[in-house]
Amino acid sequence: MEDQKILHTEEINWYDEDDHPLDYDLAFEGKGYKKSGECEDTETSSSKKKVDVKKLIDKRDTKWKKRLAKAREEAFEKGHEQGYQEGFEAAEQQVDDKLARLEDLVVKAHKDWKKQHQLLNPGLLDLVFDMVEKIVSIPVENPAIREQLEEKLSGLLHETEGDIKPRLWVSEQDYRFVEKLVEKYAPELSLSIRISEDCNPGEFEFETQKETVVHRFREKLADLKDNMTLPSWK
Repeated sequence: MEDQKILHTEEINWYDEDDHPLDYDLAFEGKGYKKSGECEDTETSSSKKKVDVKKLIDKRDTKWKKRLAKAREEAFEKGHEQGYQEGFEAAEQQVDDKLARLEDLVVKAHKDWKKQHQLLNPGLLDLVFDMVEKIVSIPVENPAIREQLEEKLSGLLHETEGDIKPRLWVSEQDYRFVEKLVEKYAPELSLSIRISEDCNPGEFEFETQKETVVHRFREKLADLKDNMTLPSWK
């Protein structure tokens, strides 16, 4: 038989209703109490908040993607501009280097040309005088030569004294022409006109007791060369 415990009346605390009344509002309307409907709203709100978080994440990702794209674009433009500037400077330097080398080549070529020109001048002058000498050796009749012959002889005939008997050597081609000149400018002068094989058309030798005047193109050309003191290869 189980032991039975006997409770004495003085060991039991009885609470009066008036001393500790049950507060309904506190029990069911207070802060610590939530209705079942409110709990369901909380769960629904929590679920909605989860959806909003995803949207925020997507929004944040989109924002960062835009920033990343913008940063890439700026970096590309900056790199492109820098590369263009560096490339332009490099190309400009290359052009300057090529122009400098070209200028040196032009200066050198000019010096070489000048040197060759200086070496060539005497040879050209020798060739010109040789050609002229060969040309004047050919007996040709030329009005300009006849005019010059008349000019030279007329002056000599006027200056020659009457008591002097000069001799005039001319080419065979000029003999008749000179006879007419003597008759025209000094008909009173006793002048002996003779033909010389050494005289070409336009040339003559005028001999007197005082002097001999030689008018030959070859000698005049030689005198010209001597007076000009030009360089020669000869």
